[in-house]
Amino acid sequence: MKISFIRSIWFKLTLCFIGFVILTLFIFGAGILLTALTTAGFHQRDAMMRNTRETARLIKVEEGKDGKLENVMIPLKSLGNSPRISTFIFDTEGKIIEKNLSRDNIDFNMTQEEIKKLNLGEELSFPRNHKNPDRRFYVSASPIKKEGSVIGSYVMILPLANPPDVRKKIRSAFNRSFIMAVLISSLVALFLARTLTKPIRAMENKALEISKGNFSKKLNLKRKDEIGALAHSLDEMSEKLDQNIKQRLYLMANISHEIRTPLATIQGCTEAILDGIVETDEEKERYLNTIKNETGRMSVLLKDLTDLSRFEMGEIKLAIEPFCANSAVKKAVDGVEVFALKKKIDMDMSLPDNDLFALGDEDRIIQTLLILLDNAVHHIPGGRKIVVSINRVGKMIRFSVSDNGDGIQQEDLPYIFDRFYKADKSRTRKKTGSGLGLAIARQIIKSHGSDISVKSSTGGSEFAFTLPVVPHPAVPLPAVSQKC
Repeated sequence: MKISFIRSIWFKLTLCFIGFVILTLFIFGAGILLTALTTAGFHQRDAMMRNTRETARLIKVEEGKDGKLENVMIPLKSLGNSPRISTFIFDTEGKIIEKNLSRDNIDFNMTQEEIKKLNLGEELSFPRNHKNPDRRFYVSASPIKKEGSVIGSYVMILPLANPPDVRKKIRSAFNRSFIMAVLISSLVALFLARTLTKPIRAMENKALEISKGNFSKKLNLKRKDEIGALAHSLDEMSEKLDQNIKQRLYLMANISHEIRTPLATIQGCTEAILDGIVETDEEKERYLNTIKNETGRMSVLLKDLTDLSRFEMGEIKLAIEPFCANSAVKKAVDGVEVFALKKKIDMDMSLPDNDLFALGDEDRIIQTLLILLDNAVHHIPGGRKIVVSINRVGKMIRFSVSDNGDGIQQEDLPYIFDRFYKADKSRTRKKTGSGLGLAIARQIIKSHGSDISVKSSTGGSEFAFTLPVVPHPAVPLPAVSQKC
């Protein structure tokens, strides 16, 4: 499906990121601008007031005979560090006694109201407009005292930037920063959008390939985030789908192979009877028995396939309840003992003296043991031995079926539970089985929440599984679990 540029995640991510940056800059810039306009010069004003107060305290003056100030001695450091600051000394009547003008040549006179406040001991700090309307300056004044009485005042004046000029400079700086931030954020947004959308496009193409049945191409993304995890899951899904399809084809081929032989036999026997080739009643009976046996073989095959599929799909409900493990093992051994005797194979049981009770579906567990025992009987040479044992391991009961046969090749071990798998490729399927026994046994145990393990060497093989142990019932068990 082709997605338009405007609707693409790439475009949306880029637009959102740029919009977020613009909004953030706008709010931040507006705050900075407002703060700059309202607080411009405050730190200088505070410093001026402290300097004015300290200088007024250090000034040494003398009064003349008429009570006027004279012989004023001003400390050099009190004149200020900035060449833009002008200083004045006024007497109590507002007359300038001393002045030190800055390069801005700001001349200044105090109003009578201001002189009155200073004579009362107040400190003054205020802005004032210059005679030039485009200029302003800041005034800091402190009374000069002698023996607790005010005898004059010391004044410092600092020119201030014109507010329109301040706003213009701040806005100019903000606009330059804003444009640069938008450009940089656009580049970052393009990079991030590409970083996020490129693997998504790759996964989209991968999904399209999967829909076409192509599972070979892998993403192999090295990212260690959610996108990387999703890509890894997609690769795993593709691999499993590929395996499932191959297993399905393999299964169909095996089913066809398993059914072809009995069908050919049935067809041959039927044609022989219909064509009159079989003349005697004995021959007819033999041919009919062959047809019956092959039909039964196909019925077993189809039943096992159905059971296996139902187990895999979770459609078979187990009757989970306590049962006697000793009794289940004995029943399973009784079911295969006659076949073991024909091959002169010894059957041995290793059971505890006290009965053990397990939690599970007794019939299905017996079926599993029968499959494992039947598999051992038909795959070990005559004259060997099979041992079935149970023992308690913590809170579990361990069931095992072991033999002293020739063992299973190590390369075959991972596949022995696969449908129709034959470790001995030259061996044909035995006529009494379907080739699905071990696969069904594993599904039964998996349905119980466990699994079948297998160990094999040249000295023999062992199949084992575990079930939860149940304390010995204080009351009789249900009818399905007979007393041992």
